[in-house]
Formats: sequence, C-alpha cells, structure tokens
Amino acid sequence: MTTEEKFDLTTVQATQVLTNDMLWKGVTFGGTVAASPLQCAGILRTTAGVGQGASAVYDGITKLKMGAAINTAGYPLTITTSGFGAAATSGSPSIGRSMTTCASGDLLKVLVDFKSLPFWSNA
Repeated sequence: MTTEEKFDLTTVQATQVLTNDMLWKGVTFGGTVAASPLQCAGILRTTAGVGQGASAVYDGITKLKMGAAINTAGYPLTITTSGFGAAATSGSPSIGRSMTTCASGDLLKVLVDFKSLPFWSNA
C-alpha cells in the first residue's frame, strides 16, 4: 500500500472537471491534467469541479499514478501525457524520485519537488 508522509500543498483553480480517475496525476497551474513536467504545478490530491480549488502536492512524499513500470527504487521520474508518471530519460526534466518499484498503472510512492525542475543528466 502506497502512503503519503510529509508534503506541502498548493491550490489550483480547476478549469476542467478533475475527477477521481485523475487523482495522483500531474496537474497544471491552469487547473488541467498536465501533458508534460514543464506544465506541472504538482500531483493532484483532491477532485474539483470547474471553478473550484483542487489541492496538489508540490513538495514531499506522495503517490503518483504511473504510466510505465519502475524497476529501480531511487530512479528519477517525469510526467508524461495525460499526467502519468514515468522514468525520466537523459536530458528530460525530473520531478522527483521513486521510493519503491511498481508496475504500469500502479500508484508509486515518490519524493517530488516541483519548486524547480532540474534536467536529469544520467550521470
């Protein structure tokens, strides 16, 4: 079971309906599901209707809905289309690191930091 621990939240105003199936995915400052890490405000933690506030984790330990398997704890992560998490590739922005392993579609325990997005150098 994936748990949350210490985290910091921000609020985004939803400009699309943010439903249960969007929870734990990347969300933008504009209140939509993110299509890339550079658009991301954080990981969506609450649902919201259009015009309502939704909470997003921008720093700390939380869950992330994965679009691909992660086989190595500590691996750098990124956000892909539809807000899913995936392994970062060399030269792509990293939103944090995996704390465990998972299969595609699972919730992964992650350490995220959206305050600044460093590019992973694969070094």
